[in-house]
Amino acid sequence: MLAKYFLRRFAAELGKDVTGYAAETMELISQYRWPGNVRELQSVVKYALLEATGPVILPAHPPVSVQDYTPHRTTTATHDNKADDRGLDLPALTRELLASGSEDIHRKLVSMAEKEIFAEVLKATSNNMTQAARHLGITRTTLRARLESLGMSHEKSRPLR
Repeated sequence: MLAKYFLRRFAAELGKDVTGYAAETMELISQYRWPGNVRELQSVVKYALLEATGPVILPAHPPVSVQDYTPHRTTTATHDNKADDRGLDLPALTRELLASGSEDIHRKLVSMAEKEIFAEVLKATSNNMTQAARHLGITRTTLRARLESLGMSHEKSRPLR
């Protein structure tokens, strides 16, 4: 698979000791439509490598556009039934991060949660930064700064390239 080839190639170029993908990450990659074809795949692999701190690429490492993609999205009746309708399983991700030897689990999980929250609020407000910031209870400047630090573009709530 091209994703494995690019992982080996870019890991060597970037000097990263990443040897593979978690099963859930491979599932994300294989289900994504890849509208940008090979160049987009290359960009996603590089991004994930830069995010990775352990020996494997976890589901939290690819850009949010890949993380958010679900071919047959099913929603739950209420948020009380499930924390995330895409199946985000924080206990499982925590175990994966522990198994990979990660020493910054809190930061990674908080970043993942923020990405999800910001993406949903921006989507609900048609990417209106003022409305989104108001709903989030933060200033527009803070929202812009957080989006940038998370690698998200406010225009489309997608990762920056």
